[in-house]
Amino acid sequence: MDKELREYFLRILYSLTAFVVWLVINMTGGIYLGWLFFENNMKAGNIVFYSFMVLSFAWLMWYLIKLWKGKVLPKP
Repeated sequence: MDKELREYFLRILYSLTAFVVWLVINMTGGIYLGWLFFENNMKAGNIVFYSFMVLSFAWLMWYLIKLWKGKVLPKP
């Protein structure tokens, strides 16, 4: 397989993996632990969850930008 094609497929695989891991972590904290929804009022857990979600999304976007610029892939 050509080296550029292999790197392209690895970038796709790393992007999907990073997004799915981010999604599962936030889904676990938000839906399963109940921090996504406000029941009667806002609690500290809601604030921590939404702060973590926004910061981790910013990190995910930073990682994906670096990945697609070619600065993250491991050398074979």
